[in-house]
Amino acid sequence: MWQDYAAGGNGICIEYNVGDYDYLYPVEYLEKTDIDFEQMIISAITGKNLALAIIPWVIKNPVNITANMDSTKEKEVRMLYCPYVLAELNSGRVEMNIKERLHYKGIAKPYTDFKLSVSKIVIGNKCCYDTVKELEIFCDANGISYTYL
Repeated sequence: MWQDYAAGGNGICIEYNVGDYDYLYPVEYLEKTDIDFEQMIISAITGKNLALAIIPWVIKNPVNITANMDSTKEKEVRMLYCPYVLAELNSGRVEMNIKERLHYKGIAKPYTDFKLSVSKIVIGNKCCYDTVKELEIFCDANGISYTYL
């Protein structure tokens, strides 16, 4: 997917060591319109199927822009973190459009909070010179390997 997401080498790829897989969930590529969410919710409410309450289900519509760019080839995972438990976002209130009204774009959490560590950085051959130098200094100072593509 490097060609599609890194503009043919104008970017970087970060490889992580994962210390705790409990935050990571694989993305399933399904047409959302083919899923009967209504029936799933009714089953969960009536106690016939508690799967919705047990594990997060991360779905994404498959995208096939070109023959070479097929999103189902990504083997993507998503990190899920819920700020509501700690009331970091909404002070315990659940209100419509609260994220938009508060201009919430996500929570900045250090990757070490999720027991991740950088194991390697791949630098694209068209990456900006200043970015390359900054990455080299960071990697050298922290004992992280890096390569060029």
